[in-house]
This record gives sequence, structure tokens and C-alpha cells, in this order.
Amino acid sequence: MSWAVAKSTGERRLRVGLIGAGYFGARHASKLGGLPEVELAALVDADPERAERLARTCGAAVLPGLEALRGRVDAVVLATPATTHARLAGALLEADLHVLVEKPLAETRTEAEGLCALAEARGRVLRVGHLERFNPAFLEAARSLRAPRWLRLERLGPNPGRGLDTDVVREVMTHDLDLLGALGLEAPDEVRAWGTAIFSGRVDVACASLRWASGLEVELCASRAHARASRRLEALDSLGWLEADLAARSLARADGCVGQAPAAALAPELDPLLEQDRAFARAALGLPGAAAGASGRDGLRAVALAERILASLGAGEGAR
Repeated sequence: MSWAVAKSTGERRLRVGLIGAGYFGARHASKLGGLPEVELAALVDADPERAERLARTCGAAVLPGLEALRGRVDAVVLATPATTHARLAGALLEADLHVLVEKPLAETRTEAEGLCALAEARGRVLRVGHLERFNPAFLEAARSLRAPRWLRLERLGPNPGRGLDTDVVREVMTHDLDLLGALGLEAPDEVRAWGTAIFSGRVDVACASLRWASGLEVELCASRAHARASRRLEALDSLGWLEADLAARSLARADGCVGQAPAAALAPELDPLLEQDRAFARAALGLPGAAAGASGRDGLRAVALAERILASLGAGEGAR
């Protein structure tokens, strides 16, 4: 691997290419451009005009396609529609590039398994954009939980106008499916789900009930058809009641005896997307102490569970 050298520090910098100049691509560009360990070197998008507009704000060279990235970058952030992830990420890994893929890693478990195997065979870093792992409210909730008996995770919001090439389970609920893995939970023993289409022709609202042989039950609800937005984790554990507001980044506890403590705000200045991109860059550079984001195998677990939920809906079609 070759390295770009920062004139100001003399330290190694990772040459990063960005594929996708849409909503999330633009967000990644702003974060990557602010990292001292990164040189945002190249930008690729199917819409040349959109690519040029973003390039003017971040200083990256606009390239015509994936092949033009060879020799120009060491790693790529892939911020394209979910239906393209397996094909594009596979091509990038074949080119011996480190890859951060926006969630979901792929549409199917088979595709996700193939990407993980390829990354491992090539010795490349494969990360997935499950950025809620860097949310301080989730991190504090994970530290605080003691022997949970029941969990509920909801992720509700209005039609975002993007991500509609796939269903709400893969596009929205997958964040919370990954958080279950981040809490150390293995695959559930039982999955039941309900869902319905509203406007996209695919499932736009879905609820799932997961059960483990230990007695733990988890409820999940995801919607892109709600009037209000909500991202929450609630739990009943051996200490009582816990509620994490992932949007407000606050945490509250109630033990049933003294009532509920006021919600405590947590690290409002922390930027999960910036921290995720930083962790990816440091991992690709092989720097010690790189924060652990969602690995390819973590992404695979989320895809596999999403597939089980969709199967419960009726072979992935379950609108009813």
C-alpha cells in the first residue's frame, strides 16, 4: 500500500475515495475532509453534475468510475443504494481496497457472507455504517445494563425520500438489529414479525418479536411512515427500568422504589459519523487503539437477522 503524506505533520494519511454524492455521501465528505489522518482524494457518482457540485466543496477529484480509483486511493467509503452494495463492495475488495459500506452490508445473507470471506482472504478492512454504535446514549446504556429481561427498540420517522430501493427492515431496523449484536446477543431462538406497505411498494412499517431460550424478549418497531420521529431503547433489567433516547442522547433510570431519575444528557458534542469514519481510517492505517466500529461480520449478523424477520413476513414480501 502507498501513502499520502501530510505536509504539516509528516504522518501517514489514508487516501480515501468516496462513491456516492447523495445525502450520505455529502455527509461523509464533510467528515472525511476534517480528519487529519485522511486525504479525501477521489469522488465517483453516477450523476456527474452532482459529483462536481460536491467536489467543489471538498476538493476531491471527480473520477468516471471504479476502475479509475486504482492507484489513486487506498480505501473507499461506499454510500450508494443498498441494492448496489454487494456488487460494488465486492469489486472494491477485489481491487485490494479497504471498504466502509453504508448499512446494510448487502441485501442477502449469502451476499454478505461473500463480502466477509473476500475481505478476509484479501486481508482488507471491511466496516459497515452502523453508526449508532458510536451514539453516547447507546454506549452508556450498554455499560449500564445488567441481565436484561426485556428490551424494546423503536426507530420511527416520516418518509425520508431516500433508501426506498429496499424495505424498512433492511434500511431502518437494521440499525437496531446491529445494536443487539453490539450488546452481545446471539441469534434469537424465535422470530415473529408483522409489516405493511404504505407508499413504496415494499414494507414501510415493520414490528418484530424476538425470543431467546433464556427468557429474554426483544420487541422492535421500524417505520418510515410516521408523523413523528423517535429513536429509543427501553429495557427492564435486574436494576429496574432503563430508557435511552438515542436522538436526544439522554439516559434515564427508574428502580421502582425511588422513582425515575431525571434524564441525563450525554456528550452532545460527540459526532457519531465523524467517529465512525475516524475509526475506519485508523483501522485501515493499522494504527493502534482504533475504535471498534461494526465489522463485516457484524454487518452479516444484522443482514441474517433481517432476512429471518422478512421471512416471517412472508419470504420478504410480508406486506399485509
